[in-house]
Amino acid sequence: MKKWFYPRTDLAGIFDQYSILDVKYHNAINTNIKTEISTNLKYLENLIVKGIGLNTFRKILISPEYNNLFEANLFTYNAINVAEKDEDGSELSAHQLNNINKKRTSAKHELAMKFFGEEISEIKLGVDGNKL
Repeated sequence: MKKWFYPRTDLAGIFDQYSILDVKYHNAINTNIKTEISTNLKYLENLIVKGIGLNTFRKILISPEYNNLFEANLFTYNAINVAEKDEDGSELSAHQLNNINKKRTSAKHELAMKFFGEEISEIKLGVDGNKL
């Protein structure tokens, strides 16, 4: 049975949010921003631990699946920084950015399947508005 958190987000989505904050924490330079991100990480950690327990939380954080999700979000973070400066798309195409995002979705899917035995709730749409 899926465990949902408010707003209606599956556990893999919560770990995705956690890994995004983890990436931001490791890239933040300003102490105040790092503290703010750390507070948000701790909040999510508490939510997750209440839902699945401390041992499972720790097991996931040291897993290759979480590491792959962290790396995918780090790659996405770096790609967005490149894309923001690349106004003419000469360094990073929309196609490349989409492929980077697909890797993130795939990493989230792998984490969800290994630890929760379920599909992610995220719905991807193509440019035609149909589900991919």
